[in-house]
Amino acid sequence: MVEGARLESVCTGNRTESSNLSPSASLIMKRTILILLLILVPSAALADLQSIGILPLKLNCGARYQGMGNTNVSIPSDANTVFSNPGALVWSKGISVSLKDPNNICAGEAYPTGYGATFGIGILMDSIPDAPGASSVSSSALLLSAGARLDSILPLPDIADTAKNIGLGASFKALLSESMSRPEQGDLTGNGWELDAGLLYRMLPWVDVGAAGYNLLPYQTLGGGALAWNNISAESIPAYFKVGLSAKIVGDIRSPYYWEDNTVMLTTDFEYSKKALMHLGVEWTRSDQYLFRAGLSQSIRNDEIVTDPSFGIGYRTQDWQYDFCFNKEPVNGDQTFYLSAVYFPKDWFFLAHPLINISLQDTQSTFDPSIEVSGKVRPEVRVSINSSDVSTDADGNFKTVLPLNIGSNAVTLTTDYLGERQNQYFNVTRKSIPTSPADIIFPVGTDIVFTDTMNITGKVTDGIDKLFINGQQIALDSAGGFTYSIPLVMGKNIIDVVGEYDNSKVSKSYTFYRKLPPVEGPTKLPELKTTKTPAKEKKTFARRKSSLRPVSYREALLKINQLKIKKSKKAQVLSKFHEYGS
Repeated sequence: MVEGARLESVCTGNRTESSNLSPSASLIMKRTILILLLILVPSAALADLQSIGILPLKLNCGARYQGMGNTNVSIPSDANTVFSNPGALVWSKGISVSLKDPNNICAGEAYPTGYGATFGIGILMDSIPDAPGASSVSSSALLLSAGARLDSILPLPDIADTAKNIGLGASFKALLSESMSRPEQGDLTGNGWELDAGLLYRMLPWVDVGAAGYNLLPYQTLGGGALAWNNISAESIPAYFKVGLSAKIVGDIRSPYYWEDNTVMLTTDFEYSKKALMHLGVEWTRSDQYLFRAGLSQSIRNDEIVTDPSFGIGYRTQDWQYDFCFNKEPVNGDQTFYLSAVYFPKDWFFLAHPLINISLQDTQSTFDPSIEVSGKVRPEVRVSINSSDVSTDADGNFKTVLPLNIGSNAVTLTTDYLGERQNQYFNVTRKSIPTSPADIIFPVGTDIVFTDTMNITGKVTDGIDKLFINGQQIALDSAGGFTYSIPLVMGKNIIDVVGEYDNSKVSKSYTFYRKLPPVEGPTKLPELKTTKTPAKEKKTFARRKSSLRPVSYREALLKINQLKIKKSKKAQVLSKFHEYGS
């Protein structure tokens, strides 16, 4: 009655302040406030499972977290975040499988969209063989999660720097099957569904704060919030809450203490269900590969708070992480071992396109000894080119100059967003400055031409963009080849070849001489026998003249001069040659 009167007073006050509200509108407002209070305030009724220390749909999964005293609400990392805090999901990714034995297995997946949101799915099978008050308890559950950064949900320009560091998320949990075997009381089976909500605030580069509420749906709201047993009345699924903090006190330059190739993280969670519980954990990472963990975890066992230690180790490769832990089962105190394997797909990115633009192209060439590289990245993205850091301004713009070697130069641009690296690859070719416009293939080996035109065939030198012959631009094929016919005048002809490259020119001149074609001379000279008389030699020339090929006058003289005969005989031959040639 007191609460009802207090609520009536509140509603009446609202109505008085707003005189425009009609009585029916006031009644609608009252009912709306009542519904909101029912939704936001979880039911405090206890399920039968909680009487033996078990919270239905309390999904603890992952050897990493359990090795750190079950601290998990403020640690964004892998796919096991699906089970611990949907608000941290936006900074988590991967596929995980964890097991204690064949009856205790869980698997999860966190898939980042690349646009400030992540979706998750998880499945869990859990069995406790010796629970207090029951011979065994087992369950199976399915979980669907979604998380997003606050700035991707709501445009909040006034608090943009804060909003981008806040993650919000929610999870739908379906209890597919819950079974409990009780001595002399029969077996119970049931099912139900619930909702979780979570938040993560990345307060500092080395500090994260998380909070989550589990099983928040009020009793039997929309058919959920309750565990429906097969042969007894449905019971409420109790809510519980966690608030936690994780701090990388030792690490890179963003941490309070710098230790090269080492990271030390301290974690703590405060949990409240029936009683307040605390969880503490520490993780030491060596060379980003070897991990060592320890923790203390409180739980309720036989209605008393107990504190159990836990230990764990891990090994990480580029795409995989393997975790192992030793701890105690919170319900019955049995010593347990847990093993997890997490896969981090290379093509799953928190930020799909960290690089907005860049001046480089996939392949390009230049004659310059260096090249300027500029571009823009998204907020919080760090840039390095060929392993050298490049500074960015407040808007994400960057600019640097790269020296180039003659030939091919590989350029790797790396973007780093929250430790997630993506590479862009480019190739820049520095060309040698050409010393000749073209390589002339034909004509070659001669500067004497007997025709009135001449075909010049060749290929431009590497780097030449345009070619001109005697001022006329020449068409080039795809390989840089060309053929050009040029007219010649009698006598000396100078051919000027000019090539253009990168707004510069290189030229070369060629000289050719056009002459009259040679006159057809006598036939090829026969072999001479010096023993013959001049009369016989003349008959021999006359007899063979019709069967011999014609040769040029110049060639014939050259052949005669090469004959190895006496000077007197050679004079006779030359005399006959001139006689027949005329």
